[in-house]
Amino acid sequence: MLFAWSMLVLVHISSPIRYLSLKLSLSTWMYCGLWIGTFIVADNVRFSIFPNKLSTGPRERREMPSRAIGTICVMAVAGMIVLAYQSRSVASGDEGLLAAFRDAQLAQLEGGEGDLLKTIATVLACGGLVVALTDTSRAMLRGSRIPLRALIGFASYLSVTVFTAGRPGIVLGALSVFTAIVSSGFLGGSGKRNLKRVVVTGIVLFAVGGAYIAAVVSTRTTGWTGGMENKIDLMNEMGNSELSSRFRESLRPAGVLGDTVIESFYYLSPQLYGLQRSLNHYRGPMGWGAIEFAYIDRRIEAISNVRRFENVIDADAQSFEDVEVSPHFFQTAVQTTNLDFGRVLGLCFVFLCGVLSRRSRTRALDTHSPFAIGRQALICSGAAWSIIFSPFAEQSWSFPLLWFITIPIVFERGQSFLAALSRPVSRTESS
Repeated sequence: MLFAWSMLVLVHISSPIRYLSLKLSLSTWMYCGLWIGTFIVADNVRFSIFPNKLSTGPRERREMPSRAIGTICVMAVAGMIVLAYQSRSVASGDEGLLAAFRDAQLAQLEGGEGDLLKTIATVLACGGLVVALTDTSRAMLRGSRIPLRALIGFASYLSVTVFTAGRPGIVLGALSVFTAIVSSGFLGGSGKRNLKRVVVTGIVLFAVGGAYIAAVVSTRTTGWTGGMENKIDLMNEMGNSELSSRFRESLRPAGVLGDTVIESFYYLSPQLYGLQRSLNHYRGPMGWGAIEFAYIDRRIEAISNVRRFENVIDADAQSFEDVEVSPHFFQTAVQTTNLDFGRVLGLCFVFLCGVLSRRSRTRALDTHSPFAIGRQALICSGAAWSIIFSPFAEQSWSFPLLWFITIPIVFERGQSFLAALSRPVSRTESS
């Protein structure tokens, strides 16, 4: 989290974009520091009100059965196939890759609630990240090669992002896998021996992810605005901002790479400015989880016909419309928790997240379980994602976390059930 937020601050300081209507004050910096500090303290200090039995000593490693991971992989592949089938109309157009990316992204933005089958398929496909992280961690702990099943699981997980022409899954997946590789290597004692392989893996993940993001930037830019110059004009109009002409000219020879750098600044530079606007001028109702857990709230809204999500979003948008600025940009997880719970209760929510993160990390360190290490790697990627918005609001993070939470429960219940079946029946019980 500290590394990601340090990068965000660096982007803010070096940004070539000037915002004419949005301001940033010391109070916003201080609240962000308090928000981050609350999570870090909860993540590193043991509080007696939250007893942690795992920290009393080493714990026996309890492996998640390979058969269970294999079953999840099959389910993830099935989810990927369903998503591919539902996206067939996008991929079968006559305009090629450009139209596919453009139509997929428009479908994602306009899809709203989406149908139940697509939601189920997305949840199943996201289970592929659990497979990738667990198998990758196990391979690093044993000093062996990463199995093909991990790659299949990772491909299934990435299909959620690819079929919607998005980018979150690429970033979150790569961060999670790299974290799992590094931590498992050093916990298993093979980190120094396999340092070269770790570095190469990191470079490959970065290169593949960067190439995909650059391709999305290029196709979106050409498809939506007809060129980067038009897109810059559009972004400036939406944010009431100005881009340094010298900076633009310096990156023009770099082509798509230069366009990607410019778009990255447009994505990341207004974060804190927009956060201050939202913190100081939001006058709408609290979401009480509607923003953090929108995918759940959407289902509740479909049943109850109560539009909490829209009410919060519309009220937040109004505070930006008052200064003629579009509200459609990332404003970090600080803004997400503020919209849902307010400033004070937002800190309480972050504190709880830090406590749970500590418990997960302690389990991983005590047991050296590949499953526990994979789960903590996902949590680390979510902490980094907080510079965009809350990871809970991103399905490419929250759905794999749902798998990590439910699988142990199902496994424990299954083990107890089998043990009960295999227990000898006494005469008293039989009578």
